[in-house]
Amino acid sequence: MPWTTPPHGRLRCAQCGCGSPPLLGSVDEPAAIESCRRQLHEATEGRSATHPDVPLGRAVLRGHPVEVLAQDAERAIAVVVGRRGREGFVGMRLGSVPHGLLRRAACPVVVVPPLAPGDREGLPSEAREGEEPPSAVG
Repeated sequence: MPWTTPPHGRLRCAQCGCGSPPLLGSVDEPAAIESCRRQLHEATEGRSATHPDVPLGRAVLRGHPVEVLAQDAERAIAVVVGRRGREGFVGMRLGSVPHGLLRRAACPVVVVPPLAPGDREGLPSEAREGEEPPSAVG
């Protein structure tokens, strides 16, 4: 059965934390935001060719990722967020952002684990090369 788009369906991809104040030192905020926009565009540029019927919105959100994603998802059907898999504590296997979203988001949260190195074969080149996909709110 072919994949079909629900009426008024759209996908919104967001990059979070860009331009947020660093713990030490200073940040060139306009350059950081532009870098985030570039990364977001690169991570999503091939999607229109594979799913042309699904409109895609892109957003660079400033602030703490849990807070801004939860707020951005207030009218969403679901939030899809990746996890890096770097946390060592058993209770923190999800990571702080997915864990926080599970507690704060008003909609279901889908947490996508990182791909193992061998799992990237067969994926489009932009998915094989990217380290972490942006969060999707839709």
